[in-house]
Amino acid sequence: MKKILMPVDFSEQTGISMQYGLEIVRQFGGEIRLLHCYLDYVALTGSNFDFSYETEGFLNYEMLNSIRESSRQNIIKIQEQLQQKVLVEGRTDIHIHYTLSGGIADEEILNIAETYKPDLILMGSRGKGGKAMLSGSVVARIVKESTFPIIIVPEQGAFKSNKRFLFATKFSTEDLQSILSLIELSQPVGGDLFCVHVDIDGDRETDQLKMAELQDALKYIPDNITMHFEIIDNRNIVDGIEAFVKKHEITMICLVNHKRTFWQRMFEDDTTRKFLYKTKTPLIIFPEME
Repeated sequence: MKKILMPVDFSEQTGISMQYGLEIVRQFGGEIRLLHCYLDYVALTGSNFDFSYETEGFLNYEMLNSIRESSRQNIIKIQEQLQQKVLVEGRTDIHIHYTLSGGIADEEILNIAETYKPDLILMGSRGKGGKAMLSGSVVARIVKESTFPIIIVPEQGAFKSNKRFLFATKFSTEDLQSILSLIELSQPVGGDLFCVHVDIDGDRETDQLKMAELQDALKYIPDNITMHFEIIDNRNIVDGIEAFVKKHEITMICLVNHKRTFWQRMFEDDTTRKFLYKTKTPLIIFPEME
């Protein structure tokens, strides 16, 4: 995890995302690249951007320069805050950079990620009033289309050091590699990793056999990580995960973005979407392998 791409929109949630980004980069060294996408072609009346004008036309150069300069000052302020923290700690192996980009937020984030090729994208679940750069729809599209792992920091969450991970498995071929990536992420600090499957069809015997196979494939685990393997009986995946998170004080939920199946159902279901955007537990989503 040497390269972290962190989209920011200067909302209060940016501060929480900064803490998670610092925690990860401290473990491995490397760099955080801050990214802010600013409005560069249409003025939106009543928006939560720093500038809002009563006009139906395109932004003129003066307006655009004002927006760009305000964005530059804000992102430099965040860069300096992060850089100061790592310098005080004597970490010369950590670097903070930034990128400003004008355009549509989700498109710019996806395009820059493909060029930058981060080990991880870290972003908040929503921005100012839900209408800023990191709106729910922006995050949903990035999760759906990104080819890189993503950590989503919840809107209402407070920073917690990651020591207790839940990996929601559906026993796919991608799950094993994602669990190994999660172990790599958590190894510097150690902790507990719960591999959990929600039994929604009542076929517990088959699930137990598959869980045993997964457990057998994960024999060689670092000494500072304790593995747990559990099957939850619940007809609703989200309800089962939510109850487990509360009971075991999970600090991060881990999923694989199974296209056209699990993750698509989660975002298409209104109840599930509300849970994902209201949960106080961060999510890490690994892309499905082609």
